[in-house]
Amino acid sequence: MKRAIVILTLLIFALALWMSHSSSKRLNEKSDLENSKTNVLAARTAPKHSSSKTRLESDSTNSVPENDEETGGLKKLSREQVEAYLLKTKRSPESLLNAFIETGDTNFLAEAVEKYSDNPIVQWTMLNRASPEERSQWLEKLKATSPDNALPNYLSALDDFKAGKTDQALAEIDSASKKKLSSYERERAQSREEMYLLAGYSHLEAKEKTSRTLDVPNLSETKQLSQEIGYLQQKYKAAGDAGSNQQLAAVGIEIGRKYSDPSSPYLVNQLVGYAIENNALRNLDSETYYDFLGKTAGDRIQEIKDQRQEMKNLARTFTQTYPTFSDAEKLIYINRRMLYGELNTWRWLNRNYGSETK
Repeated sequence: MKRAIVILTLLIFALALWMSHSSSKRLNEKSDLENSKTNVLAARTAPKHSSSKTRLESDSTNSVPENDEETGGLKKLSREQVEAYLLKTKRSPESLLNAFIETGDTNFLAEAVEKYSDNPIVQWTMLNRASPEERSQWLEKLKATSPDNALPNYLSALDDFKAGKTDQALAEIDSASKKKLSSYERERAQSREEMYLLAGYSHLEAKEKTSRTLDVPNLSETKQLSQEIGYLQQKYKAAGDAGSNQQLAAVGIEIGRKYSDPSSPYLVNQLVGYAIENNALRNLDSETYYDFLGKTAGDRIQEIKDQRQEMKNLARTFTQTYPTFSDAEKLIYINRRMLYGELNTWRWLNRNYGSETK
């Protein structure tokens, strides 16, 4: 059963796809969006090999495939382009991972693991592909190399909840309380932009292509974690333990707010953050004032509704203005999004280009 958050998430994905599609192409890709709820800008994660029919210019390492536009700008690089990119980057961990994504060749992933098993992005990639047994090992490695990142703690907590290890799950969540949250979006985006630039794309094409192919696979898992916390809240609530219920609510709200930080480069993070926070708030009395909220639970729920409505309003400005921008203006927009976050950039866009400024 789909909730309002899922519907709004799909709306944001569709709006973001505007950045390089005509309106007819956006309509044609609606089914892709519905099948990919946790990918930034509806990235197509299934590996696709370059077509053998694609003709390359004499300089095959720097030519953009001719039918790139026909496939919505999502065509994979050719094998020749990927090999040239690896040569230029000296087969760095990021370039090997990108080569794996572009070609689907697991040999590139195996090489990255063999050479750079202590690299956090390699570890993050592997834990998202590993078996349950191997996943726990990669999570422990990521905790060691990224001690300030809350993500591996949250993912470990979810696994512990599923295994019935409630105390261990709560300990993992507690360990994450003072940490920041990262799926390495900015680092991964930077390396993918560099790959497209070296393949011959313009700066704008590289940035827009990156926006459509960068995935965030852990959002649904963190939402599942919030649901597990919510179930535990309900048990305490039914047992009359209001104190424990409130403590868990504070935990869920903290997790949600780490995602709903407006400096996040992608709006889908805010939407998931609001959903996580709502999971915690629903198990509190809406009329009661809570010190850790600084207001009643009902007041905070209304604030979240207002913030979602703000997104819808800002979306109208985005869809009206972005297609009219010059390439230079589009570059400014995308750079601001990565630096200040997508929500903050939409607010900036509305202030400077919205109807009230005209």
